[in-house]
Amino acid sequence: MKGSFMTININDERKLSLLGTTTHLRNGFVYPDWWEHFLRNGLDAFEVLPIPHAKTEGWRETNLAPFFNPQRKWMLKIQKQTYNENIPKNISNTFSPSVIWENGAIDIKPHISPSIFIKSFRDTLQTQFGELVQKNLTFGQEPRHIFEAISDMLMHNGIFLYIPEATFVEEPIHVVIVSRGWDTDTMDVPRVFIYLGDNAQATITVHYIADTTEPHSLWINAKEQICLGKNAHLKYLNSIQGTENTLRFLSTSAEIEEDSSFNYNSLHLCGQFIRSEIDVEIKGENVTSQINGLTINHGHHFSETQQSIQHLKGHGTSRIHWRGLGEGRSKTVYRGKIYIAPNAQKSDSIQQFKGLSLSDQAIIDAKPQLEIYADDVRCTHGATVGPPPPDLIYYFQTRGIHPNKARNLLIRGFVNQVLKEIPFDGIESFIDGYINVSEK
Repeated sequence: MKGSFMTININDERKLSLLGTTTHLRNGFVYPDWWEHFLRNGLDAFEVLPIPHAKTEGWRETNLAPFFNPQRKWMLKIQKQTYNENIPKNISNTFSPSVIWENGAIDIKPHISPSIFIKSFRDTLQTQFGELVQKNLTFGQEPRHIFEAISDMLMHNGIFLYIPEATFVEEPIHVVIVSRGWDTDTMDVPRVFIYLGDNAQATITVHYIADTTEPHSLWINAKEQICLGKNAHLKYLNSIQGTENTLRFLSTSAEIEEDSSFNYNSLHLCGQFIRSEIDVEIKGENVTSQINGLTINHGHHFSETQQSIQHLKGHGTSRIHWRGLGEGRSKTVYRGKIYIAPNAQKSDSIQQFKGLSLSDQAIIDAKPQLEIYADDVRCTHGATVGPPPPDLIYYFQTRGIHPNKARNLLIRGFVNQVLKEIPFDGIESFIDGYINVSEK
């Protein structure tokens, strides 16, 4: 198959909309045999795996019609260079980019510390880390559903970020993923692989930006893979924002070895459709895992968050604190699961979701879960969803506070409860444009 185009055998006519995505997959680049095999496996999985529907477990609230519409003709567009002017001010002012991806073009800034290894997947093949990338991309990473199969069958490049053993990176590393729409329905398949060696420590942010115009749509099918060695410590933030007519799927997997800590934070700020999945595997003892997040939903938008923390070894601690804000006719779905394996004794886990509905027509649907097979553990979970407290509304009214100001105060108080747990400076001002309205 090397040097040729891949063909797709269709068992569902809704998959026809992706027929054109593999046309420009190579653009003159010759992939090594293992990469070709990886692409072929992804394509095989795409052909076999069904499109989830309303009766599919884990997808019952998800309407995938905008993705798999035979009337659409999705095209994968791969650029040759990046353009910094496509980066919003709230990102460039708060998180000065270290690396930029723009529809497959990758720009690595020269100010990055020489102790850090950052290259594209393609360039990494020619270094001593080529086998590390190959092993982690191909071993034990079989697609679980069709969106992950699409990420694999279209993996033309990616960003590899390696923090060597016993390296402490003082300055945060900021990655900006820009996906642009063109004069057709456009796909982008960004991929990020982060590896921290034993005793390494780093702070990393990844920001997903969409830029497209009507009437065409933009489909961003992103995958993040994170591996932490023994006694490694990572503070991580991703954010999702950009133009309205954007469809997004984001899959994050993290494997954590003993004595390590993983502080994962996520901000879902804007998009017609967002489905985000995070799967954390605690593979060693004495691990600490923290997930904090905020979903802001308005209009007719749909946002779904699927989370799983698997305690596979004992003496681990995990915390989940997620909040959802719904306005207009939006729908916000949260599904969280804590799994405690039989030998994961002394595990300690708390899962909490809170939703605030600012409209009678906004839907917030939350379901946290516990699956426990060990008897010496401490686990709790809970979810609360509702409108603003009537007594608080009355308080604002009796003191003559302008309704818009009251709204801003109410939202700010709600979101600050989770923002204060996100260990990054400037987060409150970063999201201001998504929660504040004029108080005039």
